[in-house]
Amino acid sequence: MGFLKAIVSLVLFAIIAVAAYWLIASYTTKGELPYWAEINANLPEPLRSFACENIKKTDATAVVASCQ
Repeated sequence: MGFLKAIVSLVLFAIIAVAAYWLIASYTTKGELPYWAEINANLPEPLRSFACENIKKTDATAVVASCQ
């Protein structure tokens, strides 16, 4: 039971870490960076539109392929 609890805790931590990184990156990085465009292209539509809105707020002149 302890092993299963540890695995579930690690998975939840990984999900929270990825979500936190994505949230911070959407507010602070430039949208035209290649790794950001790749991540953004694979997101579900609501999350992609949220990220694109934040990119446009940060840099109105940014052209991001995944936001077209």
